[in-house]
Order: sequence, then structure tokens, then C-alpha cells
Amino acid sequence: MDIKTVRQRLSNLKKGWRGIDPFSLQFRLTVGATLVSILGIGSVGMWTTWKTQQILVGSYKQSIQAISDRFSQDVELYSDILPMSEALQRAVDARTLPNLMVVVTDDAGQMIVQTTDMRQREDISTVIATLPAVPEPAIYEASDRYIILSKVPLVTESNNLGTLYVAQDITTAHTMFWAVIRNLAIGSLLAMVAIAIGIALYVKRSLQPLRQMNQLTTTLSVEDLDKAQTQLRYAPTEVRELVQTCKQMLAKLSESLEQQRRFVSDVSHELRTPLTVVHGYIQSTCAVAPT
Repeated sequence: MDIKTVRQRLSNLKKGWRGIDPFSLQFRLTVGATLVSILGIGSVGMWTTWKTQQILVGSYKQSIQAISDRFSQDVELYSDILPMSEALQRAVDARTLPNLMVVVTDDAGQMIVQTTDMRQREDISTVIATLPAVPEPAIYEASDRYIILSKVPLVTESNNLGTLYVAQDITTAHTMFWAVIRNLAIGSLLAMVAIAIGIALYVKRSLQPLRQMNQLTTTLSVEDLDKAQTQLRYAPTEVRELVQTCKQMLAKLSESLEQQRRFVSDVSHELRTPLTVVHGYIQSTCAVAPT
């Protein structure tokens, strides 16, 4: 692309920008409709994002809550046939799932049993020590990972065994969720641009009859007032009514001018004979007058 082409495009862009009238009806309708569309799409997008996140996190919280509620029953069931330490480990192993960690600590904070995935243990080690007992699972960020962690007292019918920690690593799901949200945001932005262009073209096309009437009023001669023609096929009802009213006004004005022409013509015709007689009489009088 040469410099001449670049300058020509910049010149066309400047002309197009200067041609925008912020006080025109087309500009106001376009901006208003575009803003309403953007607000509508943005509101729906934000609500969808919030609702989807609530559903995603809520499903993990329900799963962890179910494990926390059932764990003491599992321990009691295994303790009937196994020593307590083995019963705890068996209950932990029975509840082990991918990206899920279960830890039981005593009153002094020492771990009694745990899952074998030490990587997940390191992810939550920074928050286990300071996490207060909460009635429901909560989401935390630790070591650049996102986990949902529950801390509840582990109590059976016989005694208090300590504290139960149930943690679910949702880093992958969290990353995928926000990747989808980013893609949706980009798609929504492109959709908004397309909607804005579509609205601008639609408004311009709808107001085309008004623009035609403006051109007609500046170029139409007096003799052609009754020949004004505009295209009203795609015009809105209000614009169509306004154009029809203008055309009727021009027709009445043309009829009034035609009546004026006829009146002048009739008057001149009626006055021609008397004026001719008067003119002849004056000439004859001047001819016979003594010198």
C-alpha cells in the first residue's frame, strides 16, 4: 500500500467523521437504539455469568456438604468391625475422588488420616491452619489454585474425633469457566458492533424518504410541485404519514398557483378588449386634435 492510498483513505475517514451530525435524528436514533441493545445484552450476559458461576460452584459445594454430612456415619459403620484409626482411613479412602482431599485432625491440629494426594495437601496447607469452622463449604484461593474447603467437627455417637477437612480442587473448572466467559464476551462485543451497524443502516433506510423530501424541496421548481415522488416502501408509518402530508401540501400549493395563473390569465383576457378600445380612442383623439 503506497502513501497516496493511505492519505486518500485518511482523507475519506476525516470526511466521513465530519459528516456525522450529533444533533440529527438519524444519529440520535442510532445511538439510542445501540445503547439500549448494549445494555440489554450486557445485562443478560452479566446475569448469565453470575448464574452459571453459582450453579458451577453450588454443585461442588453440595457434593462437599454431602461428604461432610455422611462421613461420621461412614466412620461409625467401619468402627463396628475395625479399630478407629483403620475405620477413619477406610472412610477417607471410600470418599476419595479425583481432585478431592479428605483430612482428619485431632484437637491439637495433628493429622490423623488423609488422602494420599500430597499435591492437593500442599495447595490447602496455607489455609487449613487459619480456616475457622464454617457450617457450609466456601471457596478459597491458595497457591494460585482455587479450592472449595469445608471444615467441620467430626463427632460420632461415642466421642469427638477431631476436625474434618474436605477440599475440592476446582482450578481446572474455574479456568475453563472464565475462558468460556472471555470467549462469550468477545462474541458479545462483536455482536454489539454488528447490531450497531445494522441499526445505523436500518435507521438510515427508514429516514430515506425524509432525506428525499429535503432534496426535493431544495431542487424542485414551481412548475413541478405536483410531480414530487418519493419511495415509501420501507418507511415507518410516522415517516410515511409525514411525507404524504408534505406531498399533499405541495399538491395544494401547486393547485393554488395554478388557480392564480388562471385568474391572471382570465383577468388579462377580460381587460384586453376594453384596453384596446381605450387605446384606439386615445389614438384617434390624438389624431384629430389641432396642432
